[in-house]
Formats: sequence, C-alpha cells, structure tokens
Amino acid sequence: MNGDITRDTFQRRKHFARVLWQQGRVALDADPNEQTAILLHYVRTLAMDLIGPHGGPNWPNPGFVIAVTDGAEGKDLSISPGRYYVDGILCENEVALQENGLELVPHSGCTYFTQGDYPLDRSADALPAFPFLVYLDVWELAISHIQDDGIREVALGGPDTGTRAKIVWQVKIAPKITECVVTGLQPRFRGLLRAKVAEQVASTDPCVLSPESRYRGAENQLYRVEIHAGSDAKGGATFKWSRDNGSVCFAIRTLAGTTATLHSLGRDDRHTLQVGDLVEILDDHTMLRSEAGPIASVEKVDRASMIVTLKWARAVATPPDYDDTSAARHPLLRRWDHHASLDKDGDDGALRISEGSNQWVGLEDGVQVSFLAPSGIDKTLSDKNVYRTGDYWLIPARTATGNVEWPSQTDSSGVSVPKAMPPHGIDHHYAPLARVNNDGKVAPCRCGFDHTKCI
Repeated sequence: MNGDITRDTFQRRKHFARVLWQQGRVALDADPNEQTAILLHYVRTLAMDLIGPHGGPNWPNPGFVIAVTDGAEGKDLSISPGRYYVDGILCENEVALQENGLELVPHSGCTYFTQGDYPLDRSADALPAFPFLVYLDVWELAISHIQDDGIREVALGGPDTGTRAKIVWQVKIAPKITECVVTGLQPRFRGLLRAKVAEQVASTDPCVLSPESRYRGAENQLYRVEIHAGSDAKGGATFKWSRDNGSVCFAIRTLAGTTATLHSLGRDDRHTLQVGDLVEILDDHTMLRSEAGPIASVEKVDRASMIVTLKWARAVATPPDYDDTSAARHPLLRRWDHHASLDKDGDDGALRISEGSNQWVGLEDGVQVSFLAPSGIDKTLSDKNVYRTGDYWLIPARTATGNVEWPSQTDSSGVSVPKAMPPHGIDHHYAPLARVNNDGKVAPCRCGFDHTKCI
C-alpha cells in the first residue's frame, strides 16, 4: 500500500493475536496498522476455512451469477447483485435496495461493461469469441484523499490523517479456457528481490580508515521498489523506486502537452516538487486497470501559479490530457526518486531489470537492491520471473542501526546474506464464475451455500 507509513510489521508466521499499547510510550502508526492486519488475517482465514477458496450465499439472492445478454450496443454479461468470497475476502455487488412503497425492490446488479471498478471500452475491450472463462480478480487498491476527498476532516483544516485500502473486484475474461480453473492466472514467481547496505571497499593506505558499511541517510525512510513495465512489455521489465513509499502525490487540475496545473505543491519542502524530479501521471482508470502511467521529468516549477513544466520520456507516444471535466478520474502526479534516461528510443523513464547474483543497483545513501532469477535460489528451478506492473517491495532504512530491515539467511559458507524475497504486494486472488461454451450457453462455476433455517 502506498502511504506515508514507517513500515509494515505484520508477519503471519509470528502468530501474534493482538497488539497491546503501553502507557507512556511513543505512539507509532505501525502498531495500530499491525493490529488491523492481525484481525483481517484472522477473519479472512476463518471465512476461507468455512467457505473454501471461493463461494457465496444463495440468500437473499445468489451474487455474481453470470448470464450472456444482447443489447442495443451488442453482447454483454450481466452480473447479479449479492456477495461472494474469494480466499476469504468479501466482494459486494451492491443490492442497492430501493424503497417502492412498502416493498424493497432489489437492484438488477451490473454488467461486464458497467462494473464500477473495471473501466472498459466496448470497442477496445469487446467480448471475445466463444468459448471463454469468466472469473473474478480481487485485490486491494490504496486510496488517498486525492481519490476520495471524504477522507479529510474539514473540522481540522482538512489534513489527510490516514489513507484507505479498498477491495477491488473485477469480473474478467480468459479466452479459449473451457474449464473452471484459474490456476494459470497466477505466476509461480513474480520476481525475487534482495536488499542490503553497500559494502565499503577497504583502503590500501594503512593511514586511512575505511568507512563503515552502513545506511548513510539523515532520516529514517521506507523505500519502495515497484515494477513499472511488466515482463510482457517491449524491451523487458522495468522498475522505479521511492524513498517515501510512493506517497508523495499531487492532484492535477489540468494537463495539456507539457504543462500541468496542480491543486497543491505539497505541505512542505520535503513533500514537494523540484526541477529534475521524475513523476508518473496516473488516474483512476490506469490504476484500476493495473497499468503504469507515463513518466516525465520536472523541467520548471512556478510555485505562485502552481504550474509545472514537464519533459516526457521518449517512449511516451501520446501524453495524457486532462481538463476541468476530468476531475471524476482524479488525475495525479506521483513523485519517484530514481534517476533514469528519458532521451533514448524505448526509454520509459524507469530502470531496466537485470537479474544476477552480482547485479546490485544502488538506490541512495548506501541502499542497494538486486533482482534474482528463481535459479539463483535453487539450481533445479527452471521457472522465470513474471514481473507484473504494480508489484512492490518495501525496505525500511534506519539511521539508528545504519542498516536496512531485510530478512537474512546463511549461505553454504556460513556467511549471513540477504534473502531473496517475493513482492510484498499486490496480491491478486482469483475465482472462476462461469464458462461460456461454444454455443453461447453459460455453465456456472460459482459455488453457493444456503443458510440453515431455524424452526
């Protein structure tokens, strides 16, 4: 999750039941965040143990039932209102009961092309030829005050005291799949990353003391390494990084060509824009479609008028355009702190991923990361990493220890080395809903259950 947090401390293998706050201690965001994560893990695990990998109640009406429909704009899929659980995560297609005299009339639900959290275009995203599999993709999206202004407390002057994690469910289609299986949608390896503090080279001069190998930053940071372009991108996968967990964002009022007018330039000098910064342009549609936004560098900042002049990466063929009518899509600039080329053909403004045990990339102040192929942790593995746009790793760096908080392991020679870890997120959960056969008839894959009636 993007957000101005200190770190994410929840680890399921520790089996913690709760967090106990102590009197007279410093209050940190990590403690209540971990308490929420503990309870959420318990509730979702309980739901999955009782329901199974996926399922939903048939009362008052079964949710997420799929049917093929014909309308004035062509074929579509109706999605019935109700609830469904995927890996214990509650998905709600609002029933939206409306008063009709003394009777409550259920809403008819939505369709494939009108589902709220999956923006689609009928021409570009038309239904494929039969047969195909209809499935649910469920994940969490970070929401800040830019996307939902109701998060602010106006009585306190409107500070963004917290962010939110939203459950996103999306009904999607897998062409040519004729079985109720979703196993092929989840890659086995989504990337493996190691992090450490750079080792200092010892001086050959006996009169010169070699500096310690330590994090040299003046402040505690939570570094975020995020995949920009996935493995399927032309030119291969790329990544970007932020020292503030990608939390420094600026709402866009208008954007035309290279000129962006912002609502604000941040609350202080640390959370603002400077010439040379790299920014990614995003909105609700790109984030809900799990797409990377185009990257540009900041060429000029006019603080009086809050106008920023941008220079687009060469790979950006068509820069986005926003005007006063675009407010509903909540466009924003997200600042990243890496340094990448924008001028060569094919450059997307991010850094190319190069896998290898000795391929260490320096971020800043001694922090280094390395991407590793599965064979780098087990020579018998022939799988390749399938990098997905939006997947990320979090690396806390602390001035008190002069190090990063990262799991370690002992290698064959008995030396402690950083462990190769899969992404912290984004975790996608899948469940089959229906098969649409060659003849256009629907074979349900949905699992339903009934409530026990009391006599």
